[in-house]
Amino acid sequence: MDEGTKCGSGNLDGIVYEFIERIRDHLESKCIKDVSTNDLMRELQALTPLLRTVLSKWVPEIIYTLYIKGGTNFNELKRILSISSRVLSDKLGILEEKGIVTRNIDSKSKPPKVRYGLTSLGRELGLALVPLLTVIKRELSSEL
Repeated sequence: MDEGTKCGSGNLDGIVYEFIERIRDHLESKCIKDVSTNDLMRELQALTPLLRTVLSKWVPEIIYTLYIKGGTNFNELKRILSISSRVLSDKLGILEEKGIVTRNIDSKSKPPKVRYGLTSLGRELGLALVPLLTVIKRELSSEL
């Protein structure tokens, strides 16, 4: 942690404001001008619901697994992720609701087979997770 960081102040508004200022500075360094703090705040607020969903516990792992596997059934996902049935069911339901995951039922088979896959949005998110996870993996390995 940086020496100047004050833990305990817990001022979320200040942290968000600082984050927005850093984004604006970055954009200006790339010669992208005329971006106000209010514009950035509105942009971030519009993204917040999807970001909360995508970055919630277990969701990146579910999306990434479905991205790599191209789709699978519930028990296979549960086995790969070592996740409880209830949590997996809850997360898949949320992801289906948000249009990230599809649930396909083959009612002709006995018992009916259910396969989970990614929608086009889900595939884009899976693709976006690859570089993020690469950076995280690199940083974790450099700490060892």
